[in-house]
Amino acid sequence: MTGSSSLRPILDHIVILVSYQTLQELPKRLGSALTVIDGGAHADGRTVNKLIEFSDGVYIELIAFQDGLDPEKRKTHRWGELEENTLVDWAYTLPDEKNFGVIQQRVKEANSEIFLPLASRWRSHLRVPYKEDNGSDASYTKHPSGAIGISGVSISVSKEERDVIAAVYDGIHGSTTGKGTWPFVVHSGSTKGKQEITLEVSQDQESYIHLTLLGDKGSPESIEILPGVKFSFES
Repeated sequence: MTGSSSLRPILDHIVILVSYQTLQELPKRLGSALTVIDGGAHADGRTVNKLIEFSDGVYIELIAFQDGLDPEKRKTHRWGELEENTLVDWAYTLPDEKNFGVIQQRVKEANSEIFLPLASRWRSHLRVPYKEDNGSDASYTKHPSGAIGISGVSISVSKEERDVIAAVYDGIHGSTTGKGTWPFVVHSGSTKGKQEITLEVSQDQESYIHLTLLGDKGSPESIEILPGVKFSFES
């Protein structure tokens, strides 16, 4: 039988879409609060990224479409027509990829209209190391703001979407709280912070994602990453 611990979803990363020019400016712009490192170009050649890695193993992917990319090629990308300077996605992973089929079945049982494909914002392995070979925290996981990880992800959607998405989250987590919240774990095994996903109905029926970072006593109340994109802190 598959142990319940092996089926606990791990928060892997959050994606923020920006323009190519903004992506180049972010390391300097955010330098007083967050350490931004180079990522690279993706295999399809359409996008490039930079990363903000935390000591709990979660990372933020700052992604942009290549400068001068053919607009038609951009449109075919899953984020090609989304607004820039926006949190556009987030992803879970599992300790063992072989258990993904169990998650698929749970989602199907929770909502028969939803099929969870393997590539549906899941990562089967840790792509970005947060530890050095000797087990110490990588230098780029240290941030001037004191940020050490992600405490919460808050998602706001339309009323029509809310019930459908809630059923999917129930299936992924194998349980429901009935309160619109679901717990996650992180790669490092840390239990600091709330570590929960929150799903709400947005007032304007649009979709939004908000992050709450986990910091220390010296962390600010919030930091503005981009115009209109602000992260809260919890210590």
